Amino acid sequence: MRAGALDLTWLLLFVVGSLLCLLSLSNCAWMPGASLASGERLNGAATLQAFAKPKGALQAHTGVVQGGTKGQLSLAMPADRSGYWLTKASAIKESGVLQLVLPGKKVRPVRLVGSDNVNDVALLQVNGTDGQFLPMWHEPSPEGAWVASLRDSRDLRVGVISGSTRPIDVPQTILGIIMEPDDPQRGALIDEVIEGGMAAEAKLRKGDRILAINARPVRSYRALQRIVRALRPGDRVQLEFERAGKLRLKDVSLGDETTNAGEHRNLRMSGPVSPRRAGFEQVFQHDCPLGPESMGGPVVDLQGRVVGMNIARRDRVTTFALTREALLRALWRIRSQ
Repeated sequence: MRAGALDLTWLLLFVVGSLLCLLSLSNCAWMPGASLASGERLNGAATLQAFAKPKGALQAHTGVVQGGTKGQLSLAMPADRSGYWLTKASAIKESGVLQLVLPGKKVRPVRLVGSDNVNDVALLQVNGTDGQFLPMWHEPSPEGAWVASLRDSRDLRVGVISGSTRPIDVPQTILGIIMEPDDPQRGALIDEVIEGGMAAEAKLRKGDRILAINARPVRSYRALQRIVRALRPGDRVQLEFERAGKLRLKDVSLGDETTNAGEHRNLRMSGPVSPRRAGFEQVFQHDCPLGPESMGGPVVDLQGRVVGMNIARRDRVTTFALTREALLRALWRIRSQ
């Protein structure tokens, strides 16, 4: 056999062998026996068992904030040994009488001391607490480090730090409407209601004329813009508007640019998110699977040391947590009021 033919034969054998190897590997990938058992996946039973120490620390220092018959509004963490607790302010806004379910199922009445709008933090005073105090704070670990949080008073969720420590800017507040700029009459005439926006959810319509917001008269579309942009996403306002010659009142939540167009569709696929999920001085992000009602609880590392307080579920894979520095600044502002 000539040398050229021999080289070609070896080349063909090499190619065939490589294809067989690839087919073998792909078969292994889809074979049922090669998939990871559900209990060994992230947040599976076997994985959660490895987080027994962080879970104990979390359960000992996490309270559940309830509002009447509304059930769990948020979680809370102790600020000191004298009965003061921290939680997410917008989660308990306008919820009436509050109570805190402490570790051990003890239920105590709650008094709202004050709130910090910069970081969306509320300070609660609880009578009859047992002096719970969080372990020593620790700086957040680098990206990729394991962390854990509670979904409620019992269920542990684990994940990793997935973003660096940074501020989250306040997005522009919007109502989710396009107004007619050349309308000469008093008020703001709605020319279009943006699909998926907060105004659409409130069932506002094209042709509605907004006359007041929170009892403040609206003389033009520019006046409405100024009023709305002075508020924050997630705030609820009362609109007075005219429809077919009749005056109507409606409560509407304000949104931001993330509640429209393509990003809004992504958020809808993510499930419920925090109405306020931006405008924080300093946060880090992690991917523990939590709901909006789980905000306000502590985040701990593998040693059970507190590294932050959950403040906003941003989307399916992103939760923002305030750092110690941001919480201390919030506390200082609340106590200076």
